[in-house]
Amino acid sequence: MPINKYIISGFALFLVLGFLLQKLEKNEKLDALLQLKSIFSSDKRNIKLIKVKVNGCIKNPGLYQMEYGKRFIDLIEEADGLLPYANVKLSFDSLLKDGEEYYIPYRKLRDGEKININRASSGLLCTLPQIGKVMAERILSYRERYGRFTNIEDLINISGIGKKKLELLKKFIIIEE
Repeated sequence: MPINKYIISGFALFLVLGFLLQKLEKNEKLDALLQLKSIFSSDKRNIKLIKVKVNGCIKNPGLYQMEYGKRFIDLIEEADGLLPYANVKLSFDSLLKDGEEYYIPYRKLRDGEKININRASSGLLCTLPQIGKVMAERILSYRERYGRFTNIEDLINISGIGKKKLELLKKFIIIEE
């Protein structure tokens, strides 16, 4: 006995609706609708693109063009991932919004981690204990004015860095070209 094509279509629709209801129960309405649309969409040329910018503790910061419906984790993957000092207390599952700028914060360095004071960006300098944006900018200005640091003790010449702070910073800094 041949299987009726209406029975197969009805069963497929039943599965899709069950999937949709399951997603709606989890309060993921937009995601479920996007997935349902992609199931029934046959025209791949009409993909909506959005532009987003990402900065901070990421390997390749910049402006990216992404498909509508992509998530923050997709943007991170597109930018080749996070740097080792990224603050990973982020919501990677959130949907991207057109025109938004996303910032991935740095975290403070842990014991045993070191940064090169001659190459570190402002954000990376802020990972040092007791170094904020103002102090990081002072370090960058000093480096720009006098060139690279030849020894760690040169930091004492920066306003706001005394002997105690220098001793604390020494275990987190290396000097390399």
